[in-house]
Amino acid sequence: MAQFKSHTKEVQQKRDYRSASQGVGFHVSLSTTTALGEHQIVVFDTIVTNYGNGYDSRHGHFTAPVSGLYAFAITILSNKNESSIHAAIIRDGHIVGVAFGNGYEYDSATKLVVLRLQAGQMVWVEHYLDRPGYQLYGNNESTFSGFLISAY
Repeated sequence: MAQFKSHTKEVQQKRDYRSASQGVGFHVSLSTTTALGEHQIVVFDTIVTNYGNGYDSRHGHFTAPVSGLYAFAITILSNKNESSIHAAIIRDGHIVGVAFGNGYEYDSATKLVVLRLQAGQMVWVEHYLDRPGYQLYGNNESTFSGFLISAY
C-alpha cells in the first residue's frame, strides 16, 4: 500500500509540474488609495489574472508553484499632495527592486525584475523607506504582475 501511495504522489507531482510549467501568471491591482504602515505588505485586491493560482489576495504574496525563471513588475502611483512613496519587490524577505513615486503631484514609477525561484519561494510588494501613513494611489492604477518565463 505504501508503494501505491508513493507512486500516486509522484504522478500527482509530475502532473502539477506539467500544468504549472505550461503557464503561471498574474496581474493584480489596488482598488482604493491606501495609507501604508512601515514595511507593510501591499495587498493588491483586484485580481485581473491569476493563472496557476500563485497570487494570494488575502496576504498579498505570490508563491512559486514550480522552480523556474520568473519576471515580476510593479507600477506604483503616489497620491497627489502626499510625500513620496517607495515600494519594494521582496523575495523571501530580501529587497530585489525598488520603485519610487514623487508625491508632490501624481507620479508613477515602474520596476521590473527577473528572478530564479525554487518551488515554494515567495515574492511580494512592501512599503519601503517612508514613514507610516504615506498613501499609495488606488483606482486600479497601482499594479503587481508576474509570470513564469521558464520552468527548470
